[in-house]
Amino acid sequence: MFAGTLLVAVGCIVWIWSLNHEWLFTADSDSRSGARLAFTLAVALTAIGLLPYVSRGYGAGGYATYPGTDAAQQSRSQREPRQSKPEDTGSPDAYSGIVVLPRTQVTKLVAPPPVALGESLSPQTRKPLVIPFDGVYWLFRAPDTRMPKQPHKIRGSPEDLDMRSTDWHALSMEAHQNLGAFVDLGCCRRIQVAIRNADHYPGTVSLELIVSNTSLPGKPSQSLGTDIVQSTRPWKFQDDRPPTNEVLQFDIPVQGKLQRFDELTVIFRMTPHRSFSAARVGIERFVLVPRGL
Repeated sequence: MFAGTLLVAVGCIVWIWSLNHEWLFTADSDSRSGARLAFTLAVALTAIGLLPYVSRGYGAGGYATYPGTDAAQQSRSQREPRQSKPEDTGSPDAYSGIVVLPRTQVTKLVAPPPVALGESLSPQTRKPLVIPFDGVYWLFRAPDTRMPKQPHKIRGSPEDLDMRSTDWHALSMEAHQNLGAFVDLGCCRRIQVAIRNADHYPGTVSLELIVSNTSLPGKPSQSLGTDIVQSTRPWKFQDDRPPTNEVLQFDIPVQGKLQRFDELTVIFRMTPHRSFSAARVGIERFVLVPRGL
C-alpha cells in the first residue's frame, strides 16, 4: 500500500510538471489556474482509487479482518456476555470472529496421564515443566465478550499474519491452551511465557496470563498479572527481519484463589492508539518453574 501510494503520487507530480513546468513562475493566471485544476483532478482520482483499500482493510495472505471496539482494554469478567449476529460485521469482507489454529494439525494418539504434570513438578525432581503451545488464538469484536458461534477459521500464527479492524476500532485477542491435566497452583513459583515477536509498535503490547479450572461451575480463574513485551523493533521499509524471541515472567502468589488449574489463557493488551491492529506476537511455550528453583 505504501509503495503503491508513493508511486501514484510521484507519477501525478511528473505528469503535471510535464504539461507545463513554467506555470510555477509565470504570471499568467489562466495557466496557473489550469495547472491547479489538473493537480486537483489528479489528487481526487487517486484518492477515489485508494478508498476501497482503506475501508476494507486487507491483511497479509489475503485474510480479511473485522471491526471491533474497545473490548481489548476491558476484562471479560467485568461485562455481561453478549454476542452479535454473525452477519453484523460492517463489511462484506469482514468476520465477526476469527480462530487461528496451529499451522499443522497434530493428532495425539495417547492422552498424557493426569499424574504426569504433578510428577514433573514434584519437590524431589524440581525440574521445570515445558509445555509447547498447541492451542488456538481468538480474535473477536465488541460488543462480544466471547467468540461467536460460527467464527472464521484459519491456520498459522499471529507473528506471520497481519489482521486489522475494518473500521479502525480495537480488537480483542486471546490465546488458549488446555493442559489436559490438573496442576497444583502451589507447586510453582513462576510461569514463563516464551513468545515470538514480529510486532512493530514498541511499548504497545503487554500480555496478561490467566489460569483457570474448567472442571468447576463457572470455570473460576485467577490472573497472574501483566508483563509488557520489550523486544519490539520499530517498523522500517522492507523489513524482513525474523521474529524476536523473548520470555515473559509471571509470578504465582503463595496463596491464590485457585488450588489447581488445567487451562492457561493469554490476553493480549494493546494500547488504544494501535488497538485496531492485532498483535503480531505468537506463543511458543509455557515453562512452569517449581518453588525452590
